[in-house]
Amino acid sequence: MAEDRSSPEDMSRIFAELLEAQTETAQHIFGQFLPGSPLPVPGQDEVRQWTEAAAELQQMWLRFQEQQALPDRLPPFLSDPAQWMEYADAAYRQMPLAHPDRQKDIWRQSLELWEEVLGQYGIGPKAASRKEGGPELPLKDRRFSDPRWREQPVFALIHQTYLMMAGQMLSALDGDEGL
Repeated sequence: MAEDRSSPEDMSRIFAELLEAQTETAQHIFGQFLPGSPLPVPGQDEVRQWTEAAAELQQMWLRFQEQQALPDRLPPFLSDPAQWMEYADAAYRQMPLAHPDRQKDIWRQSLELWEEVLGQYGIGPKAASRKEGGPELPLKDRRFSDPRWREQPVFALIHQTYLMMAGQMLSALDGDEGL
């Protein structure tokens, strides 16, 4: 790897320019969704702090890469690409979601969950199931006890889908042998 001879000042300037370009791009993108809303722009002190942090992170990364340099001789299994496919195939066959029936069941449960959750917000084919006093979501977890998770349908769908998928993964792992 070639040695980088850029000075910290050069790196700071480059990072500051990159941060300014990202800020302008974000303002352009999100400004279309929030017309008239000013987006915060970082001040010089904040940019300097981010620049210093980025330079330090880069130095840490370079030191890590130097420590991880490959040895002169690779182990035999890494030097034979034909064996990579065998390892990849063996790993894939042990994946819980590799089974079509399980995938189909997850899709079915996802659709049922989404219909039920959206129905409680008056949306979709189960809109008649809307309850007075707010939604009563099917999956519970104390991490999502804050009422703000239930105020908007999108947040309810996010956490309900997360809980369903986490449960699916755990049950799939429990049911597969060799894992």
